[in-house]
Amino acid sequence: MKKEGSTALHGLASVAVGFLLMVFLSGNPAAYLVMDTAGTMLSWPELPARAARIGVEKAVSWFGDTTRLQREIDKLQAENVRLKQALHTAVSESVSSSEEGLLRARVVLRRPDDWWKELKIDKGSADGIEKGMAVLQDGFLVGRVFQVSRNFSWVELLTSPVLMIPAVVEETRDLGVIAGDGEGRISLLYVPLENLLTPGMKLTSALVSEHLAPGLRIGEVGEATGISGGYRIYSVVPGAEFSRLYNLQVFVKKEGPR
Repeated sequence: MKKEGSTALHGLASVAVGFLLMVFLSGNPAAYLVMDTAGTMLSWPELPARAARIGVEKAVSWFGDTTRLQREIDKLQAENVRLKQALHTAVSESVSSSEEGLLRARVVLRRPDDWWKELKIDKGSADGIEKGMAVLQDGFLVGRVFQVSRNFSWVELLTSPVLMIPAVVEETRDLGVIAGDGEGRISLLYVPLENLLTPGMKLTSALVSEHLAPGLRIGEVGEATGISGGYRIYSVVPGAEFSRLYNLQVFVKKEGPR
């Protein structure tokens, strides 16, 4: 009630002052100065409300700009993921289809004390084998060549604790590193804690070198097994049968036309 009464009195006072100015100061040059001064004094009570209104308008404008900016950022991030997928697929298809071919090889030696680390195949430099080439079983990565002689080569397996291969999670484009424990198990390392993976997601090789092409199938993501150094560790379900490696394929460069 007090607030409403004060507002009414303020309004009546404004009308009275205006009426008196019109009656007694009409035509007087000093009237304009008096009216300006009165107008200024009457506007003082409005200053807090005007300042609040301007502040609200600026806040609404700022929030609107922020929302639009976030939409643009989300759009750019989605486009970035799409381009990465397209590039990865294009490079993989190009390397697999035009630059390399598969050479069949047979396992001739796998020592019990190094069962999960390495094996020997019956193909060597005379067959076009070079150090670093990828070795597969039925289309899944097994390891890579690390030593070559004329007629034989040694292959380091993914289950070895020494070999580490960069890998890509196909569904999320997360990068990690494949590493073995020397006892037949394989893990995916260095996955950021905030990037949660689901069992069954596909794993392929990332671009490592001219010999180890991107897009080679490795297997699937398993369960999360722990955290180390601020990264989450996942088990890997390999596509190859590492306990039954007999006949393999080696990616070798095709001979170009002469």
